[in-house]
Amino acid sequence: MTLSLSSPLMKDLFSALAITFLIPRLVQIASAHHATKAFTDLSSQDDYYVTILELHARGIVNGNGDNTVTPQNPLNRAELVAIVNRAAGTEKLPGDKNCFSDVREEWFSAEICAAARLGYVKGYADGSFRPEREVTSGESSKILLNTLLKRNHQDLAEASKELEQQNFYLKKYDLNTSIKRNEAFERLLRIIHHKEQSPEFMDQRTAEGVLFNPDIDPINNQIGVNLPIYVEFKETSYEHFLGKSPMILFFYAPWCPLCRASEEALNEALPSLGGGVIWMKVDYDTEAELKKKYGVTYQDTFVLIDATGEVVSKKSSLRSSESAQEWMHLALQYQ
Repeated sequence: MTLSLSSPLMKDLFSALAITFLIPRLVQIASAHHATKAFTDLSSQDDYYVTILELHARGIVNGNGDNTVTPQNPLNRAELVAIVNRAAGTEKLPGDKNCFSDVREEWFSAEICAAARLGYVKGYADGSFRPEREVTSGESSKILLNTLLKRNHQDLAEASKELEQQNFYLKKYDLNTSIKRNEAFERLLRIIHHKEQSPEFMDQRTAEGVLFNPDIDPINNQIGVNLPIYVEFKETSYEHFLGKSPMILFFYAPWCPLCRASEEALNEALPSLGGGVIWMKVDYDTEAELKKKYGVTYQDTFVLIDATGEVVSKKSSLRSSESAQEWMHLALQYQ
């Protein structure tokens, strides 16, 4: 099934529900043999765990080539420009080299020179760029906003002010403090999500296919929580996300016609749903402990758990894709 986000039906739906939440980059979830390996120095207890997994799933953060991502290390100016270019899809031309006194034909030359050509970055008064210098919080604000949102910030304080006003960070740094890789990644992903909320972005995106895949485990396959996914209930996935992000548990029985109707409505809505929430399909007949925990006494029940792990709401059935949109809209308020 393919729906155009610019079609009259979808636009009417968005207008009717006044939906302004995230419509992220929709991805086709990879099959198991394409699953990526976890970074050896990244723990599920890390504050930036899901951020890094999503950026990795998007092909933006690939690690250091030795199965590490060194999240606590500082990031230098060349590395940041390369990563942001990747996120922005910046085109590099054959002539993108020799643009600064210390940027000639190194691995980062095309990245930095492309960004300079497009006006995203500038060097220092002495004609250098200082690519190996640790990037500061203010510099990261300027580079991220100018590249991804096409701003024209020249002043670091001005760029940092916008970053703060838009809540584009998890941790605040002083303007001239070197920023760690994990926090730079967090800022990058928040700006990407902000960009993906724009009407311009929605109008040019086409949502492809139904996202349900019963064989995918979000943990082992590194599918980030900010991607819209609908998966079979697995204890490991459930325990990982419990208390960290909203989840919607769908207590489903294959013999239940109402369940099948709800799933049909959900599948119809999935291509246009925003991310940030995990939908889990729970077997009503076998998961007795989970039913008891959430007070579920009949099949075709949906339970919304917020980012603190508390139950927010329960309801029966999704009668249409519109009701799935409304349920998702409610869930996103409890991130």
